[in-house]
Amino acid sequence: MNYKHSKQRQAVLDAVLSADRHVSADEVFAMLKERDSEIGIATVYRNLNLLTEWGALSRIKDPEKGYIYENAENKHYHFHCMECNKIEDVPVEYAEELDELISEKMGVTVKGHTMVFEGVCAECRQKEEVKA
Repeated sequence: MNYKHSKQRQAVLDAVLSADRHVSADEVFAMLKERDSEIGIATVYRNLNLLTEWGALSRIKDPEKGYIYENAENKHYHFHCMECNKIEDVPVEYAEELDELISEKMGVTVKGHTMVFEGVCAECRQKEEVKA
């Protein structure tokens, strides 16, 4: 990555990378406030956008939280439960060959792709079965 380093940008990146889950901008802001940071929420949003644009973070649309962020190094897919709105990582290998296929078929340069599967998670399915 070739970008201008700043203490605040590094703090935002460190907060996301240290989380053991997907985090929203508000959660990053709260994490930084706990560390006694004087960073503002607008700065958090701006840096999350820049870090995503530069490829350090990936962004996933969350139906409740807006966007959530995670480390972009480990490309993978997500599952969204339509009952409880939980978003989980899918334990399936990222298919880089799709990037190549689309690039070839369309005459474009694909730099990556995202995929979110939707349905009912195991926990919610189990609750539905108990009710029936």
